[in-house]
Amino acid sequence: MVPVSLAALRREEPDLERPFRLPVAGILAPLSFIVANELILFSGWAVDWKLLVAIAIGLVLLGASFATTPPEERPTLDWRHAAWILPYLIGIGVISYLGSFSTSSKSSVLGLDGPTNTLPFGWDVFVMAVFSCRGLRARDPDAAAPDRGRGARRRCHAGGRGGGHPPRRRPRRVTAAATGARLPGRAADTLGPL
Repeated sequence: MVPVSLAALRREEPDLERPFRLPVAGILAPLSFIVANELILFSGWAVDWKLLVAIAIGLVLLGASFATTPPEERPTLDWRHAAWILPYLIGIGVISYLGSFSTSSKSSVLGLDGPTNTLPFGWDVFVMAVFSCRGLRARDPDAAAPDRGRGARRRCHAGGRGGGHPPRRRPRRVTAAATGARLPGRAADTLGPL
């Protein structure tokens, strides 16, 4: 998730003061996301299904915590920007199940004996890379806007929505006050209470 976070921060807060600015982050973040997903694939179905179950338990606990917390104490969660996570996790599971890694140690969960080796070695790596690239694009609900020609995306993120309008800024709902940290510049002003 670190490459996704880096890309989101670069897009949402491009002028934020930083002690270190990663050069060519626009290339390194997507490549890092692809490599991280390939590592998940390489771990094999026997590990991946357990990882997915642990994440599902975490999501259930998050939902239970959200449901049992009084509304005035609840943080505001923007589920629209998290909508890509469920299809992403399902895709990781399907590709791992159909992949070729750890075929000697079959693992069964809910009647699924995997991996099946339906995607032979090489093809599973390729499919995971394509899926990762598609996942990076799908994680941003604002990126689904139709392309308005060459350079439109750059214009949209660099200073307007193609027509000179300033980019829309959403107030932040999370603060660093819980950790005692102080954010520099504009970020400190845009963060709301937790």
